[in-house]
Amino acid sequence: MIENICTNISPLEYKLINVFFPGPFTIILNRKDIVPNIVTGNSNTVGVRIPDNEVTKKLIKLSNVPIAAPSANFSGKLSRTTFNDVYKDFSGVINYFIDDGDSKIGIESTIVQVVDDVVNILRPGSITIEEIRKVHKNVISGDFLLPSKNKKHYQLSSPSLLVYSSDNTKMVEKINSVASSFKNPIIICSDENKVYYQNFNTMSYGSLNNLKQIASNLFLSLEEADSYEYDQIIIEGVSSSDLGFSIMNRLLYVCNFKFINL
Repeated sequence: MIENICTNISPLEYKLINVFFPGPFTIILNRKDIVPNIVTGNSNTVGVRIPDNEVTKKLIKLSNVPIAAPSANFSGKLSRTTFNDVYKDFSGVINYFIDDGDSKIGIESTIVQVVDDVVNILRPGSITIEEIRKVHKNVISGDFLLPSKNKKHYQLSSPSLLVYSSDNTKMVEKINSVASSFKNPIIICSDENKVYYQNFNTMSYGSLNNLKQIASNLFLSLEEADSYEYDQIIIEGVSSSDLGFSIMNRLLYVCNFKFINL
């Protein structure tokens, strides 16, 4: 099906497809004329993915055509990870919903584009840089050619701040200091650190020993915190290795790059 809509697929692109499909991995390929401009934003390329989800794969098989599918969230807002949140946003806007439960991963797919035998990570996701380097050593990361790189993403109603230090004690002390300057803040933090913020409202996004859990809970925690009238949301950062790189990418956008790095 990919070969019906894309052209000039390189050996490296085939290799990435064979390793990471199906799964949370999107690759930018040269499109054929059969792909409408509305799908590509008038670009000569198109992002393709084969999801590792049985309901979605059945839908593709039944329709027998590639499905053009935007994310289930309004532009600039938090990505949705539960059926109820998607239904709440889009009820009355679209005609049909398929309930296959909540997202298992949370954060969106990794997006890559191969240019001159280099794998460019346009958006980090649950497929990490380290995993891609096992397939091809020449990998670089950045918002290289992503069309929406200059737009605001994951916007909250409440002001938010990201704080991180590799020294946990310093990070906790700084967050307590910052929180004390607000009347009604909330701290989104790890299970392990909740005990250190007893003077403030807190919400946990999971254990520091389980980054997959944090990635899965991230948008849901942010949505819940933003639903209350806190005058500041303060978010603990995580180490930027492995999946932590993708988590920190999302949190930087959430906070409009308001970031204290100690």
